[in-house]
Amino acid sequence: MQNRTAPILQLKFWGFSENRRTERIRLHEHTYFQMQFCLSDGCRLEAGGHFYDLKKNDIFLLAPHTPHALSYSGRFKTLTFKFEAQLPIHPPVLYLPDCKRNRTAIALALSILKKTFPRKYFEVEEGTIIMPTDRYPLWMEYFLSGLLADFFRQADRPNRLVQKIHDLLEERDGKPLTVSEAAEACAYSTNHFSVLIHKETGMRAKDFIDRARCEIAKRYLLYSPAPLSEIAGRMGFDSLSGFSLFFKRISGVPPLRYRNGSLP
Repeated sequence: MQNRTAPILQLKFWGFSENRRTERIRLHEHTYFQMQFCLSDGCRLEAGGHFYDLKKNDIFLLAPHTPHALSYSGRFKTLTFKFEAQLPIHPPVLYLPDCKRNRTAIALALSILKKTFPRKYFEVEEGTIIMPTDRYPLWMEYFLSGLLADFFRQADRPNRLVQKIHDLLEERDGKPLTVSEAAEACAYSTNHFSVLIHKETGMRAKDFIDRARCEIAKRYLLYSPAPLSEIAGRMGFDSLSGFSLFFKRISGVPPLRYRNGSLP
């Protein structure tokens, strides 16, 4: 029998999973893409240096060889697909918090699955490996191919609020920006602003601002010949040690090592 083909991806594994206890699956990685539709609350994902508190109707995609860990706080239900695909591997984590679009995507995926997948596999707790000659996943493969193409198109367009914060920080040369100042500049209350930033980035507002400042610092280190003390002053730090501690906390390496290791 001839192997099936799909325009972007080929499913290798799928399954419903339901965790019923509190536990942690330590950091691990796969050689394939992993996409999960969250069917309930109750899990914390660690991946790409970030933490995501997963809720019902969240969707996330992990690129191959992305270390990730899962911490369950109780009962957690999910629909998982693992596949090979011709997709970008950056960003390594594509996290899409609950929204109308997600809910539509999950409903369609469940409908296709229930109408085209063999029911004998629905109760297989460990999931099901898909053989190259299996024909039943074709509809799902075409659906997921279109869904991912749309997701990546959306991910490539910066959110206006996120772009606004980047613009504000650029105007300030990376100087400190508090959450309340950022919220005011965007005409939101601090609480509403924080909720919106978390929804768009999966991060706390302060963490997002700190990471955006760190990206500005990285550009200074890469492309400016200025000494570290001058960069620190330009970005509003009172001392070089304060700048170094900030940079290392966010990036994981001291600024001088980053500069030396990144030079051509």
